[in-house]
Amino acid sequence: MTKQGQERLLETLTDRENEVLQLMSMGHTNREISEMLVVEVETVRWYTKQIYRKLSVHSRTQAILRAQELNLFEPESPRPTSTNANTADIFDNLPNYESKFVGRLRQVEEIMDALNEDTNRIISLTGPGGVGKTRLAVEVASRSLESFPDGVYFIPLVTLQSAENIALTVQSALKLRDSSTDHLIEFLREKHCLLIFDNFEHVLDGAEFIRQIVDETDRLKVLVTSRWSLNLRHEWVRTIGGIDTKADRTNVDQSESDAVQLFMECVWRVRGDFSLEDNLSCVQKICHLLDGVPLAIELATSWMKVLSCEEIIKEIESNLDFLSARHQDIEERHRSIRAVFDHSWDLLNDYEQRIAHKLSVFRGGFGQVAARQASGATLIEIADLVDKSIIQRDQSGMLFMHELLRQYVEEKFTAHKPDTMGAKTGMMLAWRSLVQGKFERAFELADSLVNAEEDLTPVNHAMALSLLGIVAGVEEDYERGLQLAEACINVLDENEAYTDSIVLMLSYLCFAISCCGVQRYREARMSTIAGLQIATDLKIPSFITLYLPIVSILLAYDADTEQAVRILSLAYSHPASTPNWMKQWSLLTTLDTGFRKELGKDAYENAKAVGHSLDLDTLVDYLLTELPANDA
Repeated sequence: MTKQGQERLLETLTDRENEVLQLMSMGHTNREISEMLVVEVETVRWYTKQIYRKLSVHSRTQAILRAQELNLFEPESPRPTSTNANTADIFDNLPNYESKFVGRLRQVEEIMDALNEDTNRIISLTGPGGVGKTRLAVEVASRSLESFPDGVYFIPLVTLQSAENIALTVQSALKLRDSSTDHLIEFLREKHCLLIFDNFEHVLDGAEFIRQIVDETDRLKVLVTSRWSLNLRHEWVRTIGGIDTKADRTNVDQSESDAVQLFMECVWRVRGDFSLEDNLSCVQKICHLLDGVPLAIELATSWMKVLSCEEIIKEIESNLDFLSARHQDIEERHRSIRAVFDHSWDLLNDYEQRIAHKLSVFRGGFGQVAARQASGATLIEIADLVDKSIIQRDQSGMLFMHELLRQYVEEKFTAHKPDTMGAKTGMMLAWRSLVQGKFERAFELADSLVNAEEDLTPVNHAMALSLLGIVAGVEEDYERGLQLAEACINVLDENEAYTDSIVLMLSYLCFAISCCGVQRYREARMSTIAGLQIATDLKIPSFITLYLPIVSILLAYDADTEQAVRILSLAYSHPASTPNWMKQWSLLTTLDTGFRKELGKDAYENAKAVGHSLDLDTLVDYLLTELPANDA
């Protein structure tokens, strides 16, 4: 730390604080710093708070920028991305970024390890637009320069019109005069270099060219960024999603999450007076709403000059077009989230678009059995949408569509009229309208299909009846709700060969809602257990959350008020939930008002706070054990 910089501080940093600050500036996490300095993570947090206080800042990003402003870093500080003294002699034409690379340290290390494996010659980073594939590839390449003594070449393909021109683009990047592919391969044959092909998705026919240059060279490696996988046999693929919106489990300080750090990095450019401490919960919600997508975070924070965090949340929740650039120097394809999604959508054929639409009903994820059942797609067709980054798969095996993309797909079909769509599509739109609280639209869609002149399949007929019954129950016409639930079950009983588990689950929900309304709690409990089990087997969190309000009613009947509040709180706050329909069920809202009076304000708010943090999977396992026991 320079002497001049220290003199400009009101209170001098200690040697250890200076050491922590230096490591922070190199991108190390609290956990990594604790291991390097051989201290506890809590000790690192304590030093971090002292640094924030002395620099009069509220975040890591602000601390680093403030330290740079005060010239607190030694000029001879080592470059964190390379330890090779000869790296400067290695050619690279990598893009330069003014902003700091945030997060993804484990992904960076994993991809670098893959690059170092001799058997990995083709590495593809796939994922939706805006998630930062290019930035990640450049970061990995910049840290790997010493591994490629013959150079690292960045080859942008975004303006390319045809795969036939890929070879010419490579030759241009390598500054070769001869335009023949044979000459290019001969030049690369013994080169130990890295070629980075950026934005490959619209020239996928060029995958054969990639295979050829890899097969006919000895040590050349290829790093590809694309919304779609190349589907080459020896391709090493990693799907890239948004950055982490939660801090490492070992780190109690949630402001350390990658998404929050990126948010602050972006905000600091436009709002020097912004306090993370005063706005932490709000910032976290924005990052969750945006699924940690870096482009979306950057677009949202550009509005911080004129809007508060709360106002930004309202805009994000109501208007996808809000996420558009206010900066003039952003390339056209990244000027809005809609432009990013339009590009991906246009690459799909009509059938793939219809499958994606049907899957967009599942907010929060779904299992592959549910995906095939709801969309009518084959397993191969589902896999194709995974390859094309329309849907993704997490570590548990759950499939999901990024929330912003799901909203975009959903929006594509909301204007359809009942007489212009098939029965299956009409049912999915009716279901979606119901959970959004648009009962009139849900009733219109379901009723038009029930009364259509063409014959409905038993499954679609039963689903329409169950949706009409749910609408009737929430509107407190419980007798009609029970009649429609029984009619639905009769259709399923008469057509056992056509039984659909999603429709069966909805029929149980329909019956449970109306049974609660007429105080037939034992039957409501039995239906809830059966419906919860199906929703759990199908791995559909959004369907599981539909049963939580009914569980809350049953617990209230059992006089377990605090647990009832916790579960209702989770129903309203879980990311997979769409609580609009609950707000229109007066039985539920009246019950919630009674909970507050019975427990008192403090106990009620404490129970709600506990509910927000409940793990859905753990809770369901508990409920499927306890609810039957209570019934006995």
